[in-house]
Amino acid sequence: MLLKAENLLNFRDPRLERGARTMRAMLLFPPDTHAVRAMYTFQDNDNTSIGVKPPLGPMFVAAYLKENSPHEVKIVDCQVLRLNEEQIKQQIRDFKPDVVGVCAWTDFWYDAWRCIQLAKEVDPKIHVTVGGPHIGIYSQVTLEHSGCDSVIVGDGEVPFYWLVNALSHDYKPSHLPGLHFNEHGVKQGGQEFYIHGDLDTLPFPDRTMLPYKRYHSVVARNDLVTTMITSRGCPYKCTFCKLAFQKTLSRSANDVLNEMERIAELGIREIEVYDDTFTWSKKRLIDICKGIVERGLDFDWAIRDRVSSATPEAMEWLAKAGCRRIHFGVESGSNKTLETIKKAINTEQAIEAVALAKKHGIQVLTYFMLGLPGETVEDMRETIRFAKKLDPDYATFSVTVPYAGTEIYTDALAKKVIPYDYWLDFAKQPTPNFVVPYFWEEHLNKEQLLKIRDEATRSFYFRPKYIMKQLRQSASVGEVRRKAAMAYGLFQASVLGRGHREYIDPVSGGATTGFANNAANPRSVRQ
Repeated sequence: MLLKAENLLNFRDPRLERGARTMRAMLLFPPDTHAVRAMYTFQDNDNTSIGVKPPLGPMFVAAYLKENSPHEVKIVDCQVLRLNEEQIKQQIRDFKPDVVGVCAWTDFWYDAWRCIQLAKEVDPKIHVTVGGPHIGIYSQVTLEHSGCDSVIVGDGEVPFYWLVNALSHDYKPSHLPGLHFNEHGVKQGGQEFYIHGDLDTLPFPDRTMLPYKRYHSVVARNDLVTTMITSRGCPYKCTFCKLAFQKTLSRSANDVLNEMERIAELGIREIEVYDDTFTWSKKRLIDICKGIVERGLDFDWAIRDRVSSATPEAMEWLAKAGCRRIHFGVESGSNKTLETIKKAINTEQAIEAVALAKKHGIQVLTYFMLGLPGETVEDMRETIRFAKKLDPDYATFSVTVPYAGTEIYTDALAKKVIPYDYWLDFAKQPTPNFVVPYFWEEHLNKEQLLKIRDEATRSFYFRPKYIMKQLRQSASVGEVRRKAAMAYGLFQASVLGRGHREYIDPVSGGATTGFANNAANPRSVRQ
């Protein structure tokens, strides 16, 4: 259901608009201590060495509740604070929330699931609701198996606001889109998801609710980094991606610029824009870039884009406005494979886009996937050669993870490439440090896929020419330090083989902790 601000009038109810009493709401972004092990490029026991980004979802939800109600709201980012279970319980005890909202991604579903249990251990009367990408796939399963009281499917700002107000009246409505209580189950059809149509009506995320000075990225030039979203949805249908909403909804250029000003006022000098395709509207792109120049905003920023969208005019404006890095999802160096995964790009477009960015002094980070449907060893080596030919500033190589809800996973189950629905089992009964048992192993087994991933990493990152270029481009001691940490992690994984055994032998690997953080996993932000 697509709701613009004026259509919210259809759900007018005093019990939804105003609380009977002031409530205390806590939003928990779970740890990634026991996250899924899935053979990404970057992996380490401590993801803070690679980077950690502020959780946008909880910040949007908290800001909406804070602006539209008198309820007290607190965000706890367990990843940046590196909280263990006892510390999470202490946070809950100290705040004494009436409602706890847990953000769930499949990669760290076990830790999210544990947060539900921890809240109930502190006080069984706490109402626990769960939202996030994982719930868009497993809403009913989560209600039935996790011990939570409700789930929110889709955009969470308005449903969470409804929930807190309703609970203050001891009211559990059954008619609201996106909000589903245990008592009623998940509504099907148009009422299952809530999609907020007018993004300009949402308040900006309040970054001061989190320790915003602690967020950073290994590929950043500055010590303080934040993220923002200027649009939601994606019009493309890549087979490896699961997005519930295909239409792109965007904020106005003026709204985006106002938030950028707010960020600059905090002293943050680097912004990563997490839109799936920031440049889908060339007019809006130019308006934003012009506004940055005219307002004299001084920060570095990065975007995610498609190689098919790169144009000389767009690249020129991005460079003028201080865009310092573009993330391109190239995925493969084989046009045959790109067609198979319905990427709707080709290798010539990738060559032109990367060259265009470099011409304007913009850094490039490229994502590549290995083990895509139909790929042979030679196809994957073609991707490695292509990555070096493009010569981006950074490249990530991941073994393709067929996630639930994607076309690849559905096909793999139908063709018996994957023998059983392991994501459903994991959603029902999550386990710590879950090792993905099957990838797309049509031509290569898991051990062979791991070896070629490491071959790609070594071949790209440990070229003397590449190392010297990175040292020359480093603008500060902090940047050198972050890059050194990344290099150390890459060397341990791709040269020394650290962590390999747990992928090949899950029984022995359970004791090793890992992470799947959105700074490190190129697919996690799209799951």
